[in-house]
Amino acid sequence: MNNVISVLSHNNIINKYGNISETAVTNIDVHDIARTTRTYGLKEYAIITRLKSQKVLLDDILRFWVEEKGGEINPDRKEALSRVRHYSIFRDLTEKYPNHKIIITDASRHEKSTSYKDMSKIIKDNPDNMYLLVFGTGWGLDPLMIDKADYILPPIGTPEDYNHLSVRAAAAIIIDRLAQKSRS
Repeated sequence: MNNVISVLSHNNIINKYGNISETAVTNIDVHDIARTTRTYGLKEYAIITRLKSQKVLLDDILRFWVEEKGGEINPDRKEALSRVRHYSIFRDLTEKYPNHKIIITDASRHEKSTSYKDMSKIIKDNPDNMYLLVFGTGWGLDPLMIDKADYILPPIGTPEDYNHLSVRAAAAIIIDRLAQKSRS
């Protein structure tokens, strides 16, 4: 799945009041999604935030684990975190990869959803495209971002009515579902 980039957007996120907002970078999301990205062979893990304080935090985390003592102590963590890249805005990422397709994940159902099986086949059959697998934080992505999507994956689905997974858990499940079909 080296033609897939996991993307965690902290910009243009809906907050609990229904307003468009920014969310904070969390250490655990940086680590866990980076590890999932590396485990499944995705090209990189893009973290999007335009907030200077959050960029400083991200830089501190990466410096410690990639360049300093953390990487010496835990080379596996260093390898995973070396795939993390910061982008201030989504457009910076799309300009880097002009032949991209946007895959949105959402906890809500959409009419134009693409199944995991079909999406996996599309990714496998089109290795020249770069697929940006976008995860949102907060209460979801700005509807304008969803409108830009080439593909929308269906909600993960659980046997319960409760649907509030952490983004890192959702990322692991979704990436695994896409990879399982890619390997067959």
